[in-house]
Amino acid sequence: MLGFSPRTALPLALLVLIASSQSPPAAEGYRAVEKHDMRIYEAVRPAVVGITCRTSPTQGYFGTGVVVSADGYILTSTTVVPRGAGNIKVFFSGELEKEAKISEIDEATEAALIKVDAARLKFVPLADSAGARPGSLAFTFGNPFGTLSSDDKVSFSSGFISGVYRLKDNGDFQSKYRDLVIETEAAVNPGSDGGPLVDGQGRLLGIISLGYSERRWLGVAIPTHIIAPRLKALKGITPPKKHLVPPEAVLRREAAWQKAVARLAPAVVQVVIPRAEKAPQRPKGLTYAQMRAEASRRYKIRPAGPVSGVIVSARGHVLTARYHLTGKIHKDKIKVRLADGREFPAKLLGYDANLDLAMLKIEGQRLPHAELNAAKAMEVGDSLAVIGRSEDLKTVTVNRGLVSARSRGYRGTIQTSAYVNYGNSGGAVVDVSGRLVGVTGRINPRSRWGQNSGIGFVTTAASIRGIFDDLAAGKTVEPPPRTFLGVGPGRDRPTILGATVGRVLPGSAAAEARLKPGDIITHLNGHPVESWSGLVRNIVGRKPGETISLTVKRSGKRLELKATLRTNR
Repeated sequence: MLGFSPRTALPLALLVLIASSQSPPAAEGYRAVEKHDMRIYEAVRPAVVGITCRTSPTQGYFGTGVVVSADGYILTSTTVVPRGAGNIKVFFSGELEKEAKISEIDEATEAALIKVDAARLKFVPLADSAGARPGSLAFTFGNPFGTLSSDDKVSFSSGFISGVYRLKDNGDFQSKYRDLVIETEAAVNPGSDGGPLVDGQGRLLGIISLGYSERRWLGVAIPTHIIAPRLKALKGITPPKKHLVPPEAVLRREAAWQKAVARLAPAVVQVVIPRAEKAPQRPKGLTYAQMRAEASRRYKIRPAGPVSGVIVSARGHVLTARYHLTGKIHKDKIKVRLADGREFPAKLLGYDANLDLAMLKIEGQRLPHAELNAAKAMEVGDSLAVIGRSEDLKTVTVNRGLVSARSRGYRGTIQTSAYVNYGNSGGAVVDVSGRLVGVTGRINPRSRWGQNSGIGFVTTAASIRGIFDDLAAGKTVEPPPRTFLGVGPGRDRPTILGATVGRVLPGSAAAEARLKPGDIITHLNGHPVESWSGLVRNIVGRKPGETISLTVKRSGKRLELKATLRTNR
């Protein structure tokens, strides 16, 4: 990566009794998983290294690498060690530092193989990454922000493979790679590029890339079976015969999820929605700081390209997120693409904007479809997975999570910890039995968090069944008008109670009340306002036309202002 220079005490006897009692089977299963995760960490951590280098006195790079042979070969990325780099330093756990030299560079796979003078190093064996499948266990390791050289720490995250597809559009400014990638839900931090993506047996699946899909915004790795044939030195490395086999509980879980996904996958489709507005152009010649700012900006912009949907009847009814059909679109040119390569023109029937759900219709024979399953209500803690259709159409993407809340937001939706993004929004939500239990939606890139704040929303199968006939008949439901003050958020300060105003919309209630950017709203109708979210909750719960009193701090002075609330239409 480019860089610049009151608790109730329990009786002791009871504590002893609890400690000595036999743990329930579920707890033992979790402990087995945790122990396996730690075995992976202890096996791989010594082979993860931090790397710095320079291409000029003023141009430096940093990132991560992984030792792939006992005699000192280290695999990393050209975004960490570009061609022509010198002064290459490698930082091992245990505060050991070594000089390295470039052995081989392959620009096509962005692979850099460097060599240190060493013997009997701990290393990570290469996996046959061609067998990687969504839903399988995966781990990421890294050296974010140079932690290995600063405090001798290696970052570690567990997750799953969420996709295996060809990256057609690379959202990064430094990585140019556009080919097969393994995508993961496991965390990838700045400076982790060049580091290892490891499977459930502690083997190297791929090298973490700076690249990503702007429809997905998840970490990806370039597979080892793509890299290895292009680097001569890797061909002579003999992998060890022993691996860290995951516990039976993990293997059963992976097998169950892969079966569930396979059952529903044929019904998950790509939806192509031509837009009248042009996709935003990517600026060129940016500094590193400007690249990061531009990436943050683009996170809130709807990207071009296909999205996901799911066929829910043999007659060709397709559900997707209403959000995808907003803005200036060519309704007569919408298409639906199936995994078998067939493509059909689609007609927009009805939609419910409150549930962020839209129904399309295609005409075709032998259409794969999934029945909406409303037999069992999803409960908090239940496992689910969000399935989308990948960029290259051939495979699906899988993001797993839990039901984290019921009846969150609009009635008929649940909240999930599974990651929902532009690409899989509108996709199928499946339980571990392979039943279609809902459809994802409710992305709001105009919020202060952008497209996703770590949670997603699902419209349940029961809710969809209740409005299915209305949608099929072309009925449309618009959201009710919301009460609107007309201010945008500023930067709240933790030491000061109140909501900081970042901007005031012209002609709004806030403008007429003479609020200004930088004002801190401390009270509303005499009640304290502690933060921006507190202000929003208070405003949304009121009716348009109501006049409110605002206590405001401005340049050390206290002001009392009145505003008559309006709607957002």
